[in-house]
Amino acid sequence: MSHLKTLLIHPSMEVRNALRTQLAGVEFLKVLGEAASAFEAMELLEAIPYGVLFLGVDLPEGVSGIELAQMLASRPSRPALVFIAQDESLAFKAFELGATDYLLWPSPPERIERTVERLRLFKAHYKLIPESAYAWKPNAPSSDQDDDEETVKVP
Repeated sequence: MSHLKTLLIHPSMEVRNALRTQLAGVEFLKVLGEAASAFEAMELLEAIPYGVLFLGVDLPEGVSGIELAQMLASRPSRPALVFIAQDESLAFKAFELGATDYLLWPSPPERIERTVERLRLFKAHYKLIPESAYAWKPNAPSSDQDDDEETVKVP
């Protein structure tokens, strides 16, 4: 089965860990990266064609999640964007940028399930790259098994 490669972008390790746990049982998503800032995320985006970004609106180092989404708008294969925020003040802007969803954090499991359903619809329309086309897999032997992939983190 093809997976949507997922990148978690949030300054809080606790939020990233909670998201990773909540997404672990979703058969069509595979978390392959974590970043604490937009700059770390851009480095990871250059290496792996992510299909889904869970991104905080308040990121450190001067570039917000909204600004990162604006930078990604010109890419030919845009990932699904799920924004994570403490309030709804930027929801309108996020949806103007093509957000798939906007989560208020912390989100209850049933709200995450609604997000997963939206991502399932997104996946049906997303141009998936065949598994054999991936040129880079961290620590993977020469086989094309998806289970050999590991999460990439910027040091």
